[in-house]
Amino acid sequence: MSEQTLRGSCLCKSVHYEVTTPFTRFGHCYCSRCRKATGGVRSTNIAVPISQFRWTRGEELIKRFDLPEAKSFARQICGNCNCPVPHASRDRQRVIVPPARSTMYRSGSLRFMATGAAG
Repeated sequence: MSEQTLRGSCLCKSVHYEVTTPFTRFGHCYCSRCRKATGGVRSTNIAVPISQFRWTRGEELIKRFDLPEAKSFARQICGNCNCPVPHASRDRQRVIVPPARSTMYRSGSLRFMATGAAG
């Protein structure tokens, strides 16, 4: 797979970001924290080294929550629309990206990465 730059935004389009492939991880988590945080049966996340991620607009609008009793659980949302947005791991080695339909797309098209569905 060749290197690609993927772009994403929150629902209200106030927060924008870019992620460069390749991903170091793409996985699902079924733990109770992730289910509660997403309101679904699982959480799907992509991980990339922090050097492959950058905010392009609206970083100042982001609100972060680190669950105090957890070793690594965190969430970030847009302060305007409450849409989940990527967050850096606590050790600052990687960025966790929620590849939801509403947030991440390929530049120049609306082919969503999480489902492969064309929009």
